[in-house]
Amino acid sequence: MSYLIMECADSYAVALDEEGRFVKVPNLGYEVGQRVDDVIVFDDDADGAEVIPFKAPAQRRSRGRVAAVIAAAACLCALFVGGFALWQTPVGTVRMSINPDVSMEVNRLDRVVSLTGDNADGVELADGFSYYGRTVDEVSDDLATRAEGMGFLAEGGTIELTVESDDEEWRVATEDRLVVELEVHLDNRVNVTGSASAGEKDADDGAITVDQDIVVEIAPPVTTAEPEKTQPEATQPEASTPAPSAPSSPTTTYDDDDDWDDDADDGWDDDDDADDWDDDDADDGWDEADDD
Repeated sequence: MSYLIMECADSYAVALDEEGRFVKVPNLGYEVGQRVDDVIVFDDDADGAEVIPFKAPAQRRSRGRVAAVIAAAACLCALFVGGFALWQTPVGTVRMSINPDVSMEVNRLDRVVSLTGDNADGVELADGFSYYGRTVDEVSDDLATRAEGMGFLAEGGTIELTVESDDEEWRVATEDRLVVELEVHLDNRVNVTGSASAGEKDADDGAITVDQDIVVEIAPPVTTAEPEKTQPEATQPEASTPAPSAPSSPTTTYDDDDDWDDDADDGWDDDDDADDWDDDDADDGWDEADDD
């Protein structure tokens, strides 16, 4: 009988015989994978040797496969539960007001998960309508077409859309998209309007209304008072010290005892008698006072 060495330890080896049994034999320098024809078994009898059942590893592998299958099933179950919760949880509500009025709950994937009528005509419009799992765009288009067919919506009528959600970005995007979708679908035969746009100014009270609830007051312009102009104080001119005047030049006068005045002692003729010089003595040329 031949054996295949499967495992080697310091003092023993495990060999696989032709009958598929694992036997424990003394290690005589064997190597894993070595084929030998004869081995020395314990008690010199293969039947008395310690036999390791061949099916044991297969059973261990089976248990491993079962554990893997269970783990995979648990993951699939978790995914299914999580996906179902995501599918069923609405992210917002879309209301179509045509009279009839209906409300649709929409999940994160833009799929309609519920449809209810808000008034008697709305209940009639939603009755028997297939909506579950369809996109909100398709459901809105088909509801508008159905309202036309039932006589609720005529040409020139109005559809008012109101989208409510805690996710403001999703709310604005969904409302804008549905307004355009319905206008194109109905070929502009009716008027489609959204809710009041954010930031619409209220002309009556001078306030800006945001989302219909938040009011921002506008303060009046602040005027800066101009400083009061004051008249400059009158200043008294400084008293100036008059500059000293230049000494006046003496006026030349002709006294009575010089030779230029009209006394009798000058040498000029003061009368018009064409005499020589002195009028005191017409017969001399000098002053009479000097004749002596």
